[in-house]
Amino acid sequence: MRPPPDVPPADWRALVSAELIAADTERCRVSLLAEPDIRVVDGVREQIGPPSDVARRSAVRMAERLLYDIPLARFEAVQVDVYAEYRSSEGEVESECLLTTQVSRGQAVITDWDDDAAPAILKSWSTREAGSSRDLDPGVGALITADADAGTRANGATPAGEARP
Repeated sequence: MRPPPDVPPADWRALVSAELIAADTERCRVSLLAEPDIRVVDGVREQIGPPSDVARRSAVRMAERLLYDIPLARFEAVQVDVYAEYRSSEGEVESECLLTTQVSRGQAVITDWDDDAAPAILKSWSTREAGSSRDLDPGVGALITADADAGTRANGATPAGEARP
């Protein structure tokens, strides 16, 4: 699937990397994987922007999709966690959270999706970005956790053979 013409390829890759962490009938939390924005300019591959820029843009696009584009779902709030992956000096794949943002439907209604840049939009939401220490835990203050959702399906039904508490 090709990205829409107005979506940079790095942003598109981040969006299609989405994984559901947890959801119920009112809340949804997903994670994305952002890479540097690398494009071919005058026949040469150049890094146009760092993963943090891709993370900001893709977090805003994903929040909009979760709130407005899923048929038969009407989440009251969403959380988007964006990670970057890299190889450690030992050769193992490591990941770090670049940003986490939460937005309610009420906040989304007053968001200027078309004219505001991603950093301005994220500033109006509950957003935390990794600082120089790179210690950002998106689970702290999470909207919903995987453990909270373990006994409930996305449609609110309990798995077969299990009773609700």
